[in-house]
Amino acid sequence: MNMTAIKAIVKKDIVSIGSSVQMWLPMILVPLIFVIVYPLIILASFQSGSSNMTGNGTEFLLKIIDTLPAGGIKEKILAFPGLPQQIAYLFMNYLFSPLFMLIPVMVASIISANSFAGEKEKKTLETLLFSPIGEKDLLLAKVLASFLPAQIITIFSALLYGAVIDIAGYRFFGSLIFPSGNWILAVFWISPAISLLAVLINVFISAKVKGYQEAQQLSIIVILPVIALFIAQITGFLFLGNLASFLLGAAIFILDALCLRLAAKTFNRQKMFLSRN
Repeated sequence: MNMTAIKAIVKKDIVSIGSSVQMWLPMILVPLIFVIVYPLIILASFQSGSSNMTGNGTEFLLKIIDTLPAGGIKEKILAFPGLPQQIAYLFMNYLFSPLFMLIPVMVASIISANSFAGEKEKKTLETLLFSPIGEKDLLLAKVLASFLPAQIITIFSALLYGAVIDIAGYRFFGSLIFPSGNWILAVFWISPAISLLAVLINVFISAKVKGYQEAQQLSIIVILPVIALFIAQITGFLFLGNLASFLLGAAIFILDALCLRLAAKTFNRQKMFLSRN
């Protein structure tokens, strides 16, 4: 393994992100909206409507609370004295977590979609393909160049989200509510797994298509399962408690291993060179 060459490629790709507004702007704005704007709007809506918690939406959320298994999660929710705090805690700490997973997937997809497709557009692919680095090392470098920034942004976003809801919601909840066990698993277990999966799929797509725009359009297929997970959780079909979160992360890591093995077998710089135009 040529670590010097791998580090050089990773550094080059990360530096190139900062030179492209098209890439770094959505990677900053979208997480900020998710972790600052949305939580503040949700908290404000619950606080302002504390005396009028009625309607189909409230009844639906109450049904979700009723169907929760007896134990830690349900006890934490019911420990709050008021209905607004109970529903807000359910939403902020559990129903929102699958939606938060869009951040690592989005960031990983934006960067990895540019992986080889960007090299083709900038006419630097030939230099990269004929550089003195093995095919597996080249693949690893491209994966790391997308995976590492995605994880850094995800962890920073989670810390910012926690600070926002703990500071803005302290008086409302009467205590600090972040982090909970499911968020720790989401950020440090599911997030790396799903980021790696998004990177592997998008690097493969990027190597096959001719340009960045085409690769970015195809990367939407990675986001769809996350949206489905969010819908399943918010409709009560699936509830990501600690055990379910651990099993989900483990299943995605297994899928990552299979995708990585397949990518290592199919990655071929000669075929990529011939199909670069």
